[in-house]
Amino acid sequence: VLETAEAAFTNVFFTVNDGGMATADQISLSGGRFSFNDNSAGSVTGSAFDSSSSCSIFVTDASPAITGNTFSNVSRAVCIGGNSQSNPAQPLVDGNTISSNSFSAGIDVGGTARPTLTGNTVTVVGGAGIGFEDNSGGTASGNTVEFAPDTASNRTGVFVTENASPTVQ
Repeated sequence: VLETAEAAFTNVFFTVNDGGMATADQISLSGGRFSFNDNSAGSVTGSAFDSSSSCSIFVTDASPAITGNTFSNVSRAVCIGGNSQSNPAQPLVDGNTISSNSFSAGIDVGGTARPTLTGNTVTVVGGAGIGFEDNSGGTASGNTVEFAPDTASNRTGVFVTENASPTVQ
């Protein structure tokens, strides 16, 4: 069990595995990452993430709540995936503000994941605000995707590829 509140970290990687639980409330993380794996749970709430070169929060076959956070100058904010058929990733990603600095999706969903994505605001340079790939599904509703001014072409609000089957509202 990890419980952290109102702390600042630089280049720190937090990993929660095998049914573990973590709660991070109002932390600041620059250059690091949070990972929830293998049936782990918990929450990241009201926190600030900055300068991630990959994903600020990885979710693999786990179901945390990721709510009310701010992601600035990140490549991808939240990456959700895994291969479990019996217990796929089903996180709640709600009310986050994401500013991506790359051509990747601000929220990237793949594998067998089935997240609930609601009320997020995603601003991207290019690429997509939210992406669903592989055999993923879940729900995306009430999200806003914006594009930074004077940015590249080939921009997409929500993309759905391969065998993905989300409900997008």
